[in-house]
Amino acid sequence: MAKSKLSLNYLWTILMFSVLACQQKGVEHFEPIIQDGVQKNTIPMGKKWKQGEGYMYCAGKGDNFDNMMYSSFYVNDDDFHIRMNISFDTIGETTSIFWFFNNHFGFDSDNKGNNMHERLFIYTPKYDSLLYFQPSKEAFEPGVPFLFEVKREGGVIRFLIDGKLITQQPEDLFAEPMKGTIGIRPWRNRIQIFDWEISGNIAPLPDIDFVFKSGEAGYACFRIPSIVQANDGSLLAFAEARQNTCRDNFDVDIVMKKSTDNGQTWAPLQVIWADSTNTCSYPVPIVDRESGRIVLFSVWSLGDDTFQSIFKSQGRDTRRIFQFNSDDNGDSWSAKKEITDQIKLPGWDYYGIGTGSGMQMKSLKYKNRMIAACYFSTLVEGETVFRSHLIYSDDGGEHWAIGGITPETGTSECEVAELDDGVLMLNMTKRSHTVRARSVAYSYDGGITLQDQHLDKALYGPFCQASLDSYVDEKGGFVALFANPRHLYGREDMTIMRSFDNGKTWEEFQLVFNGYSGNSDLLIMQNGQVGIFFECGKIWSQDGLAFRRFDLD
Repeated sequence: MAKSKLSLNYLWTILMFSVLACQQKGVEHFEPIIQDGVQKNTIPMGKKWKQGEGYMYCAGKGDNFDNMMYSSFYVNDDDFHIRMNISFDTIGETTSIFWFFNNHFGFDSDNKGNNMHERLFIYTPKYDSLLYFQPSKEAFEPGVPFLFEVKREGGVIRFLIDGKLITQQPEDLFAEPMKGTIGIRPWRNRIQIFDWEISGNIAPLPDIDFVFKSGEAGYACFRIPSIVQANDGSLLAFAEARQNTCRDNFDVDIVMKKSTDNGQTWAPLQVIWADSTNTCSYPVPIVDRESGRIVLFSVWSLGDDTFQSIFKSQGRDTRRIFQFNSDDNGDSWSAKKEITDQIKLPGWDYYGIGTGSGMQMKSLKYKNRMIAACYFSTLVEGETVFRSHLIYSDDGGEHWAIGGITPETGTSECEVAELDDGVLMLNMTKRSHTVRARSVAYSYDGGITLQDQHLDKALYGPFCQASLDSYVDEKGGFVALFANPRHLYGREDMTIMRSFDNGKTWEEFQLVFNGYSGNSDLLIMQNGQVGIFFECGKIWSQDGLAFRRFDLD
């Protein structure tokens, strides 16, 4: 009896040690993304993904990522394990990629310059370079399914095909943060996904309350947010409504929504300007505080004139600038009036206003002067050169003049705000994928000239538009606000920064959106809050446009 009891205790001890060992080792629980070819937790981009017999498939080159397939899970900053049972039709200059956060694993490179085509590779924007591995044909065969795995464990990322290690790299090789969404994208190839699953610290992607949502009113995409508050308190949110694609040109309309309850609800979409299949872009509004008139700029070009052709002065037409006015708080708009000759010089090829909104000065010396920030390109010895500049009006927007032009080149989208003593700060996008700082210039004469241009490295971010505004605090001083995706490599983490010393130093004021985000426009509201109208989404920054507001205290 005692021996039996001892044996039972021994077995029980062994069982408990086994359970604890399993708990310590961690038994992976996988969530299905695609199971037996059926979508379980996916977000496909566009309409190119199709259902096959036991698999999902997609073929061909995508336009603006409309052949991506994303997981609907957000992967947090922790260990994970991704498994995919997939196949490709061909090997040869296809570069189909697995997309994890801001990094890529490529199944077949097309880089012929250094004889590294048809190889497995990794791309990381941290170094903006490719790391090549073995030839693709040594890892998988065309038309034959294989198991692709990605594992993060102990600060190392491992990539495996059919259980064989392709490479393992330290986590700090890749662009941070190592969290976000994951996806896959064919490129000049046909991919089949039979099964796809993920284990780790994951969570469903959050819902977003959009003002404009891709697919609404038949539009494929909404971009380029701008927002103002009319004198009666109404919020007017403007956007580019892109008809068939998220691309910048082709069929683009200017649309607006209105809110009379500080952005809690929005009236139905209103089309302000649609011109067949041509491009009506860059909505930039300014409110005249004295008259209540709202001036709205827009830039027009032929829909089939590519921006590259306009950059080279080879377009069939050019970029033209038009103005609309509203004297009833945005309920109706005047006929368009072309003002190209007032603000665009001969030889300026590409032209953009903003993006964002314009402003009206408050200082006594330049009181009520309207200011808008713009940019243009010129050809210099055959090369396209960009500069930013200001325009201004002293008669309520009836006439406009060209103001200061930046002394340095290489800047584009920009916004302007007023600081103490009537000084204007122009904050600009640096046209570089390696310089991750904002370019700043100042005007000390009401926008007539610009000087003291420099890089502000405290305002870091990716190659993306940013917004700027200011308000007067209780002590009568101007406080500057700046917003952009505060991330070194990707359009993520929309954040508002604040400066109490005319932009000399900045502090973080508010994380607006912890996820994919892009262009934005700040608004100082009549109720003492700051509003921000911005691009954001679950899987990329162009899912739609959202509005959020925060107390300034």
